[in-house]
Amino acid sequence: MFENGTFAIAGEDGKPVRCEVLFTYDCEANGRSYVVFTVGEGDAQQLFANRYTANDAGEPQLWPLEDEAEYQIVRGCFEELKAKLMEQANEQTAEPQAEA
Repeated sequence: MFENGTFAIAGEDGKPVRCEVLFTYDCEANGRSYVVFTVGEGDAQQLFANRYTANDAGEPQLWPLEDEAEYQIVRGCFEELKAKLMEQANEQTAEPQAEA
């Protein structure tokens, strides 16, 4: 659905704005799907989280998070992902270097 980790949304001026997907998450507890993505670059980069569904053409349709419970779902997933990435980074730095 999110081809090559990107998708576009209409900006305030109606022009397409490129979004970079950080991760998606399908929550079994409520049957909903979530996407966390960034818009912009450098100091202007912003982070967003939305619920999504597929429209009839198979394209993502974004919906705002409805309540604190949904924010907690996304926040928990983000923290879990961050912990896994830190663990992987620590494992890579702890691996003995091969001698030449």
